[in-house]
Order: sequence, then structure tokens, then C-alpha cells
Amino acid sequence: MLTLSAATGEPWLAKWVGYNVLWEIGAGVAGGWLIGKAFGWLTFHVPAETKLAATGDGLIAIAAAFVSYGVTEIIHCYGFLAVFVTALTLRRSHRDHDFNHQMHSITEQVERIAMMVMLLLFGGALVSGLLRPLGWADVVAAAAIILVVRPLAGLVGLTRLKADGGEAHPCLLWHPGRGIVLLSRLCVQPR
Repeated sequence: MLTLSAATGEPWLAKWVGYNVLWEIGAGVAGGWLIGKAFGWLTFHVPAETKLAATGDGLIAIAAAFVSYGVTEIIHCYGFLAVFVTALTLRRSHRDHDFNHQMHSITEQVERIAMMVMLLLFGGALVSGLLRPLGWADVVAAAAIILVVRPLAGLVGLTRLKADGGEAHPCLLWHPGRGIVLLSRLCVQPR
């Protein structure tokens, strides 16, 4: 938006603050809160024989996420932010109820299934030539980040942790085919 307004000479600050900041963020938070309150009331506070929590169907959390995202995107505000606020509000509506654990476990299972589908699609995209446009400079840069920058950042973190009195050691991964020891992650053991 800033580049378009610079080319046309339009004033951009008022539109950005008014629409992108106040409306999209404010309406996203408000819409997520309202939808979370509505689902919380429907789930936990309606008369006992019609409570959604009595059904034991943990997909209510996913339905709340879809409704929240859809409604807030229809009114042109941040749906992702609304889903986050909806989840917080729904969880807060009756925090100690056992049904919250059921909703959480169902949501985790759906997340694992979605991750599996995404990984299958990503693998298919790789086989179809997703990385074909990359050159050697891109490969070298990625390898440098993974093999040099990340381990050095971990070692700096270890040094800082030891200075604070914690005990930490690097976890090394032995690659049996090549005999190479790679720094894969850092294990932290506080005192």
C-alpha cells in the first residue's frame, strides 16, 4: 500500500491507521471475542438438556474456528486473529470443565491429519519440480544457515545459559552412513 500511495501521491497514513490498524485488528479481536462468547454460552451455559458439552462432540472447537474465520473475513478484518481470540474466549468460558480436554484432543488429532496432508502435498510439489528454479547460490545459502548459523546461534545460547548458572550440553547426531557428527539441537538442563 505504501508503494502504491507513493506512486500516486495519495495520503496513506490516515487510511492505514483507520482501516488496516483500527478496523481490521479491532474488528478481528471484537468478532473473535463475540463468536467465542456465543460458542461458550451455547456449549456450557444453555439449559442442561441442550448443552453442546453434553454431546461429547469435541469438533465444536473446530466449528468455532471456521465460523470465526469466515465471519470476520466476510467483514474484511483479520480472520486469523479472530480465530485466536475465539479460542481464548471459548476456553475461558468454562475453564475447569472436562469437555475442554475433549475439544483439545480432537483439535490435536485434526491438526495431525492436516499436517500429514500438507506434508504429502509438499512432497508431491517437490517431486513435481518445486525446487527446480533454485540455483547453487540458494543451496549454499540454505546450507550455511542450517549447518553454520543455526549451530553458532545455539552455542551462543549455551554460553549465555552457562553464564546464568544453568547446565547445558549440545546433543550430537551421528550419521551412520557418513560418519559425520552434526549439531542437531541443544539440550538444556537447568540446575
